Amino acid sequence: MYGTRRAAREGVEVVSTSSDGDISEFYRMCLNISQSKGFELPGSEELMRFLLRNSYAEDLTMHLFLAKYEGVIGAGAFIVRSGKHVHYLWGASDRKFSRQRVGEAVQWAVIEWAASQVCVRYDLEGIDPVTNPGVYPFNKKSGADEVYHRRVSCG
Repeated sequence: MYGTRRAAREGVEVVSTSSDGDISEFYRMCLNISQSKGFELPGSEELMRFLLRNSYAEDLTMHLFLAKYEGVIGAGAFIVRSGKHVHYLWGASDRKFSRQRVGEAVQWAVIEWAASQVCVRYDLEGIDPVTNPGVYPFNKKSGADEVYHRRVSCG
């Protein structure tokens, strides 16, 4: 929680978006991180755009949350809500904005949004107090079982 307060003091703004420019910039961020860390980025910019733009069932929606600092994307999370569950598909965080806590800001914005949608589980990396302490309390309080699996991520 301290990180999100710091982000707000620093002027970080978190938005939900589906604009072409934001999708392209987020995808480039994910691609750059995957290349610098030496792993293949699953998916494509076209897939992200398709998922965000197409209608599904009322309880199946895609969302791109971005944390921006001075108008520049510092972190993002591409998520899907399926019923009362929220799943993390892609994410990225630019370490040059770590002081502004953009990563924490975007994750807590997703959690707050999920709670407003009456969701009971946010599956970032499974519910694990060691590797994912940020969303562990939310998931545990919501009654989720502890699970361990690997996320699809670019950051």
